[in-house]
Amino acid sequence: MSTDSLSGYGLDLIFELASDLGFDGIDLAIWKNFDSWHIAYVHKLIEKHNIPVKVIQISRDVNIKEMNQAVELARSL
Repeated sequence: MSTDSLSGYGLDLIFELASDLGFDGIDLAIWKNFDSWHIAYVHKLIEKHNIPVKVIQISRDVNIKEMNQAVELARSL
């Protein structure tokens, strides 16, 4: 399930819905949700809902800060 498809919803709710509906992972659109920039928070959601992040999505107009954050998140996960 992509967080991009539920734009405006909180990450905790998106992870919960994805888990409850039987999705096998999350496509995390970091450009849509600033909570996704907090690596520790994303880790907590993964553990809480027992669902992994399989994709880290960046914006089409990516800047160096966003790219670095995506790389750091990928390394951490």
